[in-house]
Amino acid sequence: KDQNYYSASEGIQELRSAIAEKENSKGLSIGADDILVTNGVSEGLDMVISSVVEEGDEVLLSEFGFPLYQIVAKSQGANVVFAPEVECVTQVDSLISLMSPKTKLIALANPNNPTGTYLNQEEIKRLEAAIPGNVIFLLDEAYAEYVTANDYGSGLSWAATSDNVVVTRTFSKFYGLAGLRLGWMYGPAEMISNIQRLRITFNINGPSVAAAIASLEDKEYSKSVKQHNAYW
Repeated sequence: KDQNYYSASEGIQELRSAIAEKENSKGLSIGADDILVTNGVSEGLDMVISSVVEEGDEVLLSEFGFPLYQIVAKSQGANVVFAPEVECVTQVDSLISLMSPKTKLIALANPNNPTGTYLNQEEIKRLEAAIPGNVIFLLDEAYAEYVTANDYGSGLSWAATSDNVVVTRTFSKFYGLAGLRLGWMYGPAEMISNIQRLRITFNINGPSVAAAIASLEDKEYSKSVKQHNAYW
């Protein structure tokens, strides 16, 4: 649109505001200042895990969850514990039963990659309620925009009021911008501030920011993507 759109430092705040506006149009109430834009969702996942997990800690995962969680956890020297799934569906009771005093972080993709299954809002709430306040609940919602099920609910709806929940999203899937590497996360202000300190100063480029803003504005395209995916 104009030259300023290609300056990442000038565009990031506009992108954060655009993300907040879009999510708040669904009845949420999230603040743009507590959104952290990342170099793909992978950078966000890495920063969250690296900021809280130390050698000897336990990271609790579902059996067939996204592999990046265990890769980062192991690089930190953590012990990874897997909760068994039933027919490729995450089991909340298994996760709860495997929590221990050494558990530092629980990471869960909802909907899950690579199985395509999901937990409904009540199950996610039940898990969140059982997680101690000193344990981080990392909720990866890379595929949230595709969901059409009425019983699905995003963790964004309570991340703002919790001290230990952080939600990650991406522009790589639904918006098709994988090669531009752009993601974002939302959580309590103190947590986001702490994670912000790990961020590379210039982690995002201007064209990525411009493309992300444009994708949020293109409501007709978003509608067509959701319809196409649901049909197939």
